[in-house]
Amino acid sequence: MKPSPIRVLCVDDHALVREGITALVNRQTDMQVIAEATSGRDGIELFRIHRPDVALVDLRLPDIGGIEVIARMLEENPDARIIVSLPPKVTLTFIARCPLGRWDTC
Repeated sequence: MKPSPIRVLCVDDHALVREGITALVNRQTDMQVIAEATSGRDGIELFRIHRPDVALVDLRLPDIGGIEVIARMLEENPDARIIVSLPPKVTLTFIARCPLGRWDTC
């Protein structure tokens, strides 16, 4: 019996990025984007509804920042698997300011 695909939630306000990620993920035989959100609030709600295996969250969202979105997702499910999407300039700042293993303190 074939295993269930990895269920992915994509949270990004940029349509081109979101659609590109969805297309790439859905080309994989073992992965499937189950929901897409364009804002932090929508991402949190879709996380609650769908309970994805993995959430891909943009750090910069128009309503709630990505860190807050991730914190709320982890409150809902402390075992959640979350991948953070960062613009190149932000990535360097984020890494430089965050103690290892303590991203929540940045």
